[in-house]
Amino acid sequence: MTAPTLPSILGEPFHTGLIVDDLDAAMADLGTAMVLKWAPVVRRTGIIHTPAGPQFRDMVITYSKGVGNHIELVEYIDDTAYTFMRGGPAHHVGFWVDDLEASMAALDALGFPSEAAGAGDDGSVCEFSYHFNRHSGIWIEIVDVASRPALERWARPDS
Repeated sequence: MTAPTLPSILGEPFHTGLIVDDLDAAMADLGTAMVLKWAPVVRRTGIIHTPAGPQFRDMVITYSKGVGNHIELVEYIDDTAYTFMRGGPAHHVGFWVDDLEASMAALDALGFPSEAAGAGDDGSVCEFSYHFNRHSGIWIEIVDVASRPALERWARPDS
């Protein structure tokens, strides 16, 4: 039996996440320079799982509108939950996955442990998980494909 590889674990890539200090300014600058339109800004708050235990997060995000690979802009309002996440403004690459928990386990086995994951009301892992590899310095975000229809409605070109 061959060991799993990243292409066999990860689904279709769909966004590149950038951490920004000022969401409005970044939207204006990148929108003009790259001829992008933006989905409505969304504030995300709540508890996420981290190696240090449950942590509160508060951030605002947007995605570039269109089809294919999106640009995600993230401004932390309260970065407490993410202070351990190393990396620069070009922060992560997001992939759809069919089975979040199985993909988390497979990435962990390849040396990409889960460092932050969505927490359901019952404390279960849900929606997304961030994985880091200390040798490559890259973050991979895996997102449950069940979230895809809502994201595509939010970021579609004509919305």
